Amino acid sequence: HLDSDSGAGTVVAMFERLTGRTCVVSDEQVATGQRGVLLLILASLMRFATQWLQCPQPAPAGSNAVRPPRTSANDWTARVNIQQKWILTAIAAQNAALAVAVQHPVALSFEESEDQHNFLNLPAHVIADILPLHHADRHHLALMKACRKVYADIRQLYLAYGAPTMTFSDLLRLLKDCFMVGDRKLPKKQVEAICRATWRHDGTEKHEDGIGSIEISKLQFTEILLRVCHAEAKRGDPDNAELQPQHVTELVSDKLAAHALRSDIDRFKQVVRHPHVQAVIGKHRIALRRVFRKYANCDDGEGMNRVGFQAMARDCEWITRTVSLEAVNDVFRRVQNVEAGSVESLDLTEWLECLCAMAVYHNPNPFTPLAGKLGAFVEERVLGALIV
Repeated sequence: HLDSDSGAGTVVAMFERLTGRTCVVSDEQVATGQRGVLLLILASLMRFATQWLQCPQPAPAGSNAVRPPRTSANDWTARVNIQQKWILTAIAAQNAALAVAVQHPVALSFEESEDQHNFLNLPAHVIADILPLHHADRHHLALMKACRKVYADIRQLYLAYGAPTMTFSDLLRLLKDCFMVGDRKLPKKQVEAICRATWRHDGTEKHEDGIGSIEISKLQFTEILLRVCHAEAKRGDPDNAELQPQHVTELVSDKLAAHALRSDIDRFKQVVRHPHVQAVIGKHRIALRRVFRKYANCDDGEGMNRVGFQAMARDCEWITRTVSLEAVNDVFRRVQNVEAGSVESLDLTEWLECLCAMAVYHNPNPFTPLAGKLGAFVEERVLGALIV
């Protein structure tokens, strides 16, 4: 475990002092804590530890030659046995290390891997004002590790709202879509202050078209997310406002990724309200209402929670090779009316919108109107599957 940059330097110095060789990696590479770098050091140490002891050259024959003691042969056999145990232990350690390394593989594409440096190469001095005074380097490494866990979501959010580059207006739209800006939440002025604190490092604060047009780089976006996490922590508990790694994962996964592109959902609801789509729903309204009540498992009998929605998806065979359970859960989460308070349940209207979304999943042909997709989906994948 590497607590700081000095800790990384200690590892490199100890390696060179132990082996008498130059370390295969640098201090900066060790400080990143990447599995590949750490496994490289581990492999080098195991190679050093498993080298066979060199036998000294035999002395030339002669009366004055120094002869080894009679016990040298027995001693050498014991040393070989010990070395054999070292080799077996090293091989077992290497296999265990590789098993740990691939236990949670990061499924990143080539483009995502190449772009990771642009998002996560954030120095500690840039966010020094939101780090604790004690063990700042350790805290910085922990935050960067948390960012690496949700890196795919961070990159996806940036690309979704910044085409091709994110601006302050795009960032504000992201936070508004995720219900993080407004009354009893982060005020817009505080979001501006967070961005200005990020821009002060490279002098991009001033812009002739106003603050809304100021661009936010990929690295600045990561810094802004950390500062938003810190502001949220201060708002929740002003006396104990230390930024923790779990705050980062909760913000990105539970608040941003879960509710991003909410404006796109509003446009989808406009399509659902099209007269042709409503005509399909009206044609099967009685049968669909009967299906909804069958799976409405909330206490009031008027709502369908996640368990009921998943049960219906399995009974109707919505989950296929192309439509995963994660896609079904994503539809359930995004269609809900969060502001109305139904965070974990669907009413009848929201459930009908879910059917429209699932119809698009099962027939992604852009040239087929939603009314045609929905009609076939309801007849084949809902009413036909349940024989209603």
